[in-house]
Amino acid sequence: MPRLRSLIQLVPTWEPGAIGTHVLAVHETLTAAGIAASVVADDIRTGLAPIATTARALLDDPRPRADTVLLYHAAMGTPMGDELLTRSEPLVLAHHNVTPPAFFDAWEPGLAENLEVGERQVVRLARRAVLGIGDSTFNAAELSAYGCARTAVVPVFFDVGRTPDVATLAALRSGGAGHDWLFVSRVAPNKCVHDLVGAFAAYRRVYEPTARLWVVGSTSMVGYVAALRRLADRLGVGDAVTFTGAVDDGVLAAHYAAAGVFVCCSEHEGFGVPLVEAMAAGLPVIAYRAGAVGETVGDAGVLLDSKRPVVVAATAARVLRDAPLRERLVAAGRRRVERFDRASTAAKLVEELLPVLQVA
Repeated sequence: MPRLRSLIQLVPTWEPGAIGTHVLAVHETLTAAGIAASVVADDIRTGLAPIATTARALLDDPRPRADTVLLYHAAMGTPMGDELLTRSEPLVLAHHNVTPPAFFDAWEPGLAENLEVGERQVVRLARRAVLGIGDSTFNAAELSAYGCARTAVVPVFFDVGRTPDVATLAALRSGGAGHDWLFVSRVAPNKCVHDLVGAFAAYRRVYEPTARLWVVGSTSMVGYVAALRRLADRLGVGDAVTFTGAVDDGVLAAHYAAAGVFVCCSEHEGFGVPLVEAMAAGLPVIAYRAGAVGETVGDAGVLLDSKRPVVVAATAARVLRDAPLRERLVAAGRRRVERFDRASTAAKLVEELLPVLQVA
């Protein structure tokens, strides 16, 4: 039987969030499969299992680690990305997709510059990698275009088993007289929350003046969030649009449980974990067909080819008013979620990694 190399996952920051949750699940999957696995990071924060150690012990030593494969999670420009270009160990590149810098030019030029660096790093790392793993075929196709020798598609690991916070759920259900729209994400220009606010304003004006919009996720991009608040006020829905900021799992689950529809106008998604979370919670999904959104949602949601406010608003009105349609979407969503269950994703990950890990 072939001997297996060990695997070290490298992530710039070890912290709660989509990538942190995924890295932890990868570690648990490899360990359960009998593969010697570890996680290293340059910035180690609290909130996840304390399994990560400093990446400096590896990266500051130029000598190659014998019988070791490195797996790097790329999402933006990092010093770690440049350092890996000088290593000689077999490299697996996990491509979580770098958001196109143009989305941030007007809002955070510094971040746009970082993303430009990240794009260049991914291109160079793809050419060096023995395997490129995309969260979606959208991501894997980018790696192939960059010259990656072999690519595979392995979905993101995520947790859909959250329990709603009782107090939050009760407050949400008792505090409104109409349906709630929900969108979950960090609030950033590529997520096109401005289009979402415009569509919601049209919905309130034409269909349901008591509806509310909840945008749940980090509001650290202060300038963009301030502009969104001004937009909501100008459109007359400032009192009906709430930006919650980052919330814990229980509060997030309460929002999924209380909402009437999940609406996404994002123009760039490498996978779209909240889309699957919404379907798992029994929430009908309406989403603009961009990036990997179409392949993530499949036939389990309403995919739009236009973000015109009247189109999005009319679609939401139909989904909320047509009970048989809503029931079909909810049922299809639950079936769709089964395609991304943890056991299937774990088996696919191990299957793709074994040829790299095996020593003849």
